[in-house]
Amino acid sequence: LSPALGAAPTSATVWVLYGLRRVDILEAVNRVIDRLYMPAYLPLTLVTDGDMESSATTDWTPTGTPTLSKVTTAARVLIGQRALRIQTTVVDTGVSSTNIRVQERENLLLSIPVMCDTGSVEIALRDVTNSATINTTVTLDQEAFTEVRFWGVVPAGCEEVNVRILAKTAVSDLYVGWVSLLSSSRKTYDLPTTLEDTAFLEQPPLLYLPTGVAGEVSYSYIPLSKPLMPYSTPEGLRDYLGANSQRITLPTTVQSPLFLSFRRSFASLTLDADTTAAPETLVIAGVLADLLDRLAHMAEDADSKKDLQIRTLEARREYHQLLQVYNIGRPTVEVHAQRRVAAE
Repeated sequence: LSPALGAAPTSATVWVLYGLRRVDILEAVNRVIDRLYMPAYLPLTLVTDGDMESSATTDWTPTGTPTLSKVTTAARVLIGQRALRIQTTVVDTGVSSTNIRVQERENLLLSIPVMCDTGSVEIALRDVTNSATINTTVTLDQEAFTEVRFWGVVPAGCEEVNVRILAKTAVSDLYVGWVSLLSSSRKTYDLPTTLEDTAFLEQPPLLYLPTGVAGEVSYSYIPLSKPLMPYSTPEGLRDYLGANSQRITLPTTVQSPLFLSFRRSFASLTLDADTTAAPETLVIAGVLADLLDRLAHMAEDADSKKDLQIRTLEARREYHQLLQVYNIGRPTVEVHAQRRVAAE
């Protein structure tokens, strides 16, 4: 028993382990979820942590003294796992993205959905080199998520740009869904950090977000008011020894925000009290198959060993059936048709 019965059983949780240890159960759970890959879709972007998948806020430089955090509350997250929360008590405080090196006359498409729980927000694409705003600024105070989307042309003499998000009301509570910045001049992009390999891209691998229903102010739209649509099939570039081992090449010029559709792995558990997003029935079936097989190898009595082997096969059969139902097993690598060009 674990824990040892030093008190009445009714005053503590009792684990009946049948010769196993609690760590054996945890290891079995991790062996199951380490083999699972869940569908996901995230924005393609030049902005570091623009998909908001990092649990930290270190990639966002404070302007003034805002309170920054990443939240996972479903009502405050538009896509993915997290949103960036910005709380302020002084006007014109907020955050800037990391700087992005650009070329003069490069056309950049910015897309940011923001929710103003309290106060208002100003969004701008900034010329860092000359401390100037590129094209326009957009100010919102909508409590529902509202997407800001506009094009900006890199001016002469500009070497770096960033995205700035500032509170325009002293007391503001803002949530940022994503920060997507794409260039009509670039065809090759790095992959999101949560995408392990281009082999894990779904079909179709790229989706574009059409311009949504117009919002209250210029350059604002209702996000996801139109469905994500299939985009032309990209090509994956891989160099496992390269400093940038995974990239993706777009076949056509960017016209809208783009989202990658792919499979990503589940996080392993460190404690037996931890939780996972994997389907409960699937995990239980896989863990039972693992532990029953272990008990079968430990059994000395022939009848007990045979019974445990039969139960192992039943649990394993259910596990594989559920893998097909949920379709979250390790993806099969697909070979795409190659475009060949001959030149004289």
